[in-house]
Amino acid sequence: SIVMNSYKLTGLAAGSANGDSVRYEQLTAIDKLTTKGDLLLHTGSIYARQGVGSNGQIIVSDSAQTNGLKWRGFLGCRVTHNVGQSIPNNTWTAMAFNSETFDTDTMHDTVTNNSRITVNTAGYWLFVTIQRWNNPAAGTAKYVDLRLNGTTYIGETAATAEGGYFTHQTFAIYNCAVNDYVETIVYQNTGGALNMQGNDDAAHMGFYAVWLGV
Repeated sequence: SIVMNSYKLTGLAAGSANGDSVRYEQLTAIDKLTTKGDLLLHTGSIYARQGVGSNGQIIVSDSAQTNGLKWRGFLGCRVTHNVGQSIPNNTWTAMAFNSETFDTDTMHDTVTNNSRITVNTAGYWLFVTIQRWNNPAAGTAKYVDLRLNGTTYIGETAATAEGGYFTHQTFAIYNCAVNDYVETIVYQNTGGALNMQGNDDAAHMGFYAVWLGV
């Protein structure tokens, strides 16, 4: 017999079963749990403990893990540029981002290819870019787009400016593979170079990515 949590179970041995077909390893598996919040999982061959995650994390399926599950926190980033960027006339231009507010999935480099947010976790992503032109001439065209892998446009806002500061908010939800990247691409035709305002000038401005799921 074995004693487990003050209950005595008799007539059981490894690989054998009692009258109601309760397996020995199923009963002894409870002893694998050691901490509040632990989960009891099956690997396909044995029972195993999945330790509790950190506060606020969720558990997701992952076939690459021994237990088939893993804990996951927030995945995403917000990148900014701390100075204005000059955008040439009549030329589609990628915005550079040399600063980060947060980056929980190593998606951005502030120096190398710093126009890019690169996906490291496959699935559906929400991309948002909020950019502000610095005093464009009235009646001229302005575009702020989201571009995937240098070729595919997945989101756009377009407007004819009326002078003064002019803000675009462009977003897209897209199913991305690992190593896909997204950029903020802008265009203006005022007849000369025009500054895009530095993102750090306003707390809400910048380029964002948030993982939604698979």
